Amino acid sequence: MKKPAKTYHRKLSPHELKENYILITKNALPIFPPLGKLFEILIDDKRFDVTVKAVPCTCMGPDKPHEHYRIDSTTFRDYLPTKGWTPIVIRKISDLLFQVELEK
Repeated sequence: MKKPAKTYHRKLSPHELKENYILITKNALPIFPPLGKLFEILIDDKRFDVTVKAVPCTCMGPDKPHEHYRIDSTTFRDYLPTKGWTPIVIRKISDLLFQVELEK
């Protein structure tokens, strides 16, 4: 049986940076707590309370409604890269603690 992943790699799009969120792909959802459950993001030595939320979307057309999943990054925006397409890693430390770091 394959072990579940403990890291999520993402290049933050300019849109994500502008709109203050981190998109969580559907296949990465198992890494994170259930939708709406409070957990902490650790960046440097700062901790921020966050949740993964489902956001309704019709980007594939009105006949194909679906959801996108995201973490609101408003409270820790100043700790994220300012340039679009910068890679980050979100690493699971424990069930309710995740560390964000710039990918090397």
